[in-house]
Amino acid sequence: MKKYDISDNFRERIHTIRVTFQYQEYKGHIAYEIGGNCRGLNVMDVDFDCIDEDDINNLKENDCNFKFNYEYEVYGLSLKDEEGNICEMNDIEEDEINDYVVAIEIIDCRIDED
Repeated sequence: MKKYDISDNFRERIHTIRVTFQYQEYKGHIAYEIGGNCRGLNVMDVDFDCIDEDDINNLKENDCNFKFNYEYEVYGLSLKDEEGNICEMNDIEEDEINDYVVAIEIIDCRIDED
């Protein structure tokens, strides 16, 4: 992101948040949008318990096939290394998914025109 202009506190904004998962040398990302008048660290509070199937289907980025198996209540990720090798992880417990998050960043911020 080139510029993060939050000088007008009273404008509603849409932030795009990118989450990076990593296991050993394997990485993957998801990105989603969040609206409101929050900014900075307040918009980077990821709560996977609140993410449902619609949220997953509407991710702006999902290069790691992030998914949730409702039958077994586990997360799945397909992470890649720099050579393109894939590490499939299909049994990540709900209380363990946060352990794979290595970065959360704001990659875009725009005024909500609606």
